[in-house]
Amino acid sequence: MDKICMTSRKKLVCLLVKNTNKGGENHPAYDNFIEFRLNEFMARGKMNPDECNKFIQNELIPELKKEIFNAKNSVSKNLNTYFQDVINPIYGIK
Repeated sequence: MDKICMTSRKKLVCLLVKNTNKGGENHPAYDNFIEFRLNEFMARGKMNPDECNKFIQNELIPELKKEIFNAKNSVSKNLNTYFQDVINPIYGIK
């Protein structure tokens, strides 16, 4: 894999977390989900800027917004607990 993409992936995870996570709280399970989804995308082999933008804008961000909404409406679960107990197990994320 391209070293630039690997370095940029960490920056992208930070940017996505910052822009989709209200209050700047620490949510490692949420971060792990974002990193997992980015790794899945990278495995597709579509690494040009247009494909990256399309994935982020049309797939990842809408998915994150939906799950953030679901976490807010779940019974006594904060964002991290929701991803840890509900979402990450579906994908086999530890």
